[in-house]
Amino acid sequence: MRLRLSTRPTTLALGALAAACGLAGQASAQDCKISMHAGTDVAYAGQSIAVDAFASFPASAHALASAGFDVQSTHPAWSSASGGAIVGNAVLGIAAGQAHNPPLGIVADPSNPYRLWHATHVPSFAAPAVVQYAAQPLGLTVYPSALTSSSVPCDTLGGTDLVLVNPLKAAGVQAAPGRGTEARIRPAADDVVVDGKIITAEAPTPLLIGLLLPAVQKSEPPCFTLDMAYAPSTLAIGVRTQRPAPGANGSPSLNLTRIEFQASPLGLQVADASESLQPGLFRAFHGGVEVARGGLDRAGAPMPALSLAGTPRHVSTQAVHKRSGGGGGLTMGVSIVYALGFDAPVQAFVHSGQGEPVAVSVDRIELETSAGTMPRGDAQRAGRARLGIHTFEANGVDAMRVVVKGADRPQVCRR
Repeated sequence: MRLRLSTRPTTLALGALAAACGLAGQASAQDCKISMHAGTDVAYAGQSIAVDAFASFPASAHALASAGFDVQSTHPAWSSASGGAIVGNAVLGIAAGQAHNPPLGIVADPSNPYRLWHATHVPSFAAPAVVQYAAQPLGLTVYPSALTSSSVPCDTLGGTDLVLVNPLKAAGVQAAPGRGTEARIRPAADDVVVDGKIITAEAPTPLLIGLLLPAVQKSEPPCFTLDMAYAPSTLAIGVRTQRPAPGANGSPSLNLTRIEFQASPLGLQVADASESLQPGLFRAFHGGVEVARGGLDRAGAPMPALSLAGTPRHVSTQAVHKRSGGGGGLTMGVSIVYALGFDAPVQAFVHSGQGEPVAVSVDRIELETSAGTMPRGDAQRAGRARLGIHTFEANGVDAMRVVVKGADRPQVCRR
């Protein structure tokens, strides 16, 4: 049995935005962020969704000092918030912080990530929807030392999180569209059909879809086939990693991972747009033989390390766990591996940063992105991190179909 998702907007967008975060100057760039954490993947009308904001900062800093930020939601359903003013879709002017004055015996909590804020979101609508929560930082400071009360600022960007509300179900898969779109289950078939609504020819509303595949991912990596009539101008594939519930003032540092493909003269430039601060890696294969490997560049790099002359046709995703945190093994690193397959070999252009790109023929690409870390105690208590909501986004095409293979009999993507 296969689940088909069909889309026909002028501009197609399937997915969620993921942002990287940074710390500059006094604490090096791109090391601080405010992340969002929704307490569930799926909710229904009238159910409460716990939403938390966490601040992460470099391990070299002692503790969080202060943070100011807003939180935006795609739907106006806030019922309570520990700080800030609820204004429509947003909670504005949130301020959080803690004192640190060791000579007076006042010591800041060094938790990293540090829980900044809590709120409750209660959707009241009956239609299926993808609800997004996004942090918009206004400022963040940290205490660099455990011995003094001085603080330094961070350049900080915000993260996002997703929840599927009132999702449609077919063949063990749950799906929900974003705002401005409609979704329905086709009669007498296990197909979910999503049609985009165009508001105006000049400014079409993006179509947003999230997929949750618990029946598939328990035993085999989820596998998708993408159908497009021609190459898109942009394509993005993302995964939200499921995590154990946070403790009293802590959370596993797991993030949205996202791979972006951007049209260029060499084809689709591949970049890592994940929230994690660690750069991604790629391995290229032809006939099962590795022909190239290297590090993925961040989105926006002038000459990405990898470009593809063809659009990926098959995608599978898998969570990989590695012990980290030094010899003591106090944390577990979590990576998401995206395996890209093609119906026929395509040219890939590999750029090492020196000289001209080198062309190689490939039929499979593996992209490994860091989803962050989680305490080993949490992993042992609540099980390892699992794949959560998958997202797809494309622009520059008038139709795209996402087929989930093996919804009832899991299988790995194969050519």
